[in-house]
Amino acid sequence: MRSLAAHVLRGARHVVPNSGGFDAGEIMALAKTIGRLSFFAAPTMVRRIVQHVRASQVDVSGIKTIVYGGGPMYLEDLKDALGPRLVQIYGQGESPMTITALSRHVLEQRADPRWAQRAASVGVAQSLVEVAVADADGRPLGPFQLGEAWFAVRR
Repeated sequence: MRSLAAHVLRGARHVVPNSGGFDAGEIMALAKTIGRLSFFAAPTMVRRIVQHVRASQVDVSGIKTIVYGGGPMYLEDLKDALGPRLVQIYGQGESPMTITALSRHVLEQRADPRWAQRAASVGVAQSLVEVAVADADGRPLGPFQLGEAWFAVRR
């Protein structure tokens, strides 16, 4: 509710597509008609939008921001088609908060030699969140090691 309130405070409107569901063509038509669309989409939805844009060569300027999350993003879909319109958030239902975010600025830095690694990540911890990766015994692991993600809110 708080994220919706932030948009409403800035005079945004909530648009429900006629279909009542998700259709990439309908979203792009709304983007053309309404303009400056900002919305949340799962990576599979972003993939369908990217496929539609590639197939139809439709103008994407009516999309301001697509915030994606809920699963891993396809790196190929980040490389082109939508340009600097993507922002990632990562969180969990058990603690309703955004844990990490990957900004459009990071996703725009394609010349960076580590761009692919960063784009495939879940971003950086938010200011009030501590993130660690631990092994099965709870010992902290170093960079690029696989383990269990641990999160805590700073007090």
